[in-house]
Amino acid sequence: MEVSKTPRLRRRAGAFYLTALALFTLFALYMLLFSRAEVYQAREDRGHAIVQDFTESLQPDDQAPAGVNRVFRWKLTSGNGTDSISFYVIHHYVKVYLDGELVYSLQPSGTNRIGKTTSSNWISVPIYPEDSGKEVTVVATPVYKSVIGNKIEFLVGSRFDIFSECLLMDADVLIISIICILIGLFILSMQGYQLILGNSASREMFYLSNLSILIGVWRLTDNRLIAFLLPEYAMAFGYVTIGALILGVIPFLLFLKERLADYDSAPLLHAAMVLSGAALVFLLLQVLNIADFRELLMVCHLMLAATAAMVIAILVARWLQNGPRNTQHASALVIILVIGVALDIASYYWQKKSQNVVYTALAFIIDVICLFTIETYETKNKAYTDPHTGLFNKNRWDELISNRLPLTGNLGIMMLDLNGLKYVNDTYGHEAGDRMIFDFANILRNTLPPGAVICRWG
Repeated sequence: MEVSKTPRLRRRAGAFYLTALALFTLFALYMLLFSRAEVYQAREDRGHAIVQDFTESLQPDDQAPAGVNRVFRWKLTSGNGTDSISFYVIHHYVKVYLDGELVYSLQPSGTNRIGKTTSSNWISVPIYPEDSGKEVTVVATPVYKSVIGNKIEFLVGSRFDIFSECLLMDADVLIISIICILIGLFILSMQGYQLILGNSASREMFYLSNLSILIGVWRLTDNRLIAFLLPEYAMAFGYVTIGALILGVIPFLLFLKERLADYDSAPLLHAAMVLSGAALVFLLLQVLNIADFRELLMVCHLMLAATAAMVIAILVARWLQNGPRNTQHASALVIILVIGVALDIASYYWQKKSQNVVYTALAFIIDVICLFTIETYETKNKAYTDPHTGLFNKNRWDELISNRLPLTGNLGIMMLDLNGLKYVNDTYGHEAGDRMIFDFANILRNTLPPGAVICRWG
């Protein structure tokens, strides 16, 4: 049973989370409305596709954020019929020169008050026929030391070809992200519909919808296709991505707390409050330009790992205390999600990029499908099961009779009554009467053939 302080903790944890969610939403709106990457584009689009070789060198630069510039050079060849140089960079400022002439630059706008990085960007520089033989120089300035070794692949081709390639590469992530967002919006709309009808909304479903939307936003905004289609908003999307990741674990904890309503879930509520506080600290550091979300990413991953370990420990303790009953479903769903998170974190540090990180979103979709399947099955069982004896109830009996199913063998029907039940209730109390009914149900279960249908009529 929950301790007396749990309802108060639940309210506080919910208030902390909603405060963090509201402030992060305001932050996201600010970034989308007022943060831009300053792009200088001197040429119009034309042509189509080929890949060129390049050389790379590192040049120290005391003025650069990470103390170094990455310089790439190659010669444009003649007769290639292409129209642009395109490449994808993560957390780099970029300048592109043709024979020493600046034709493209990417850096944060001078009016930006928040954020150092332009996040993930597709760079596309149109090439004219007269550029044949010119030397291309790309100066990519890493914002963080951790991205200095990131591979940059240069493509010479049409924007349509690059768009098609982006679509093929990231279509799975895009579809999974949209599914997560649609699931969250659907659950949220059902909650609103219940409120319109005058029914109480479920906290559990509210937090689940929040988790679904945050996972979807996290993956949708961290997508090469989005960066290609909306280059001016790439900077804002980059911060929204990590903001959604920072917040996502909080509704998961609150959802799990509601799911484990019969257990002392104060640790989950305390953890949700701590993580909400940490999220607010992260937001303050970002707004004050003390530390970017990207610089706090490892801390965020450590918090995710610690939270996963705590949740598993709670489920194990609950299983040891109450046995597997009503625990296996929650445990299985949590384990699936934890495995997805672990695979995503490992994939991120292995590849040093996050574009193909989809295991958490996939695990969540699997969890939601399993959850609603289980809920549908259990709801149907509750409608047809007597809660005291575990036998079928009169509703199930009426349905079996009304279906008039064709018989393939002999049929026998017995209607049994318990003599003296009223006397037991009046003399020894209703608990004794309930025990008598329960024991009689067990006698029937153990005596009648396995295929027999046993229903409680009363």
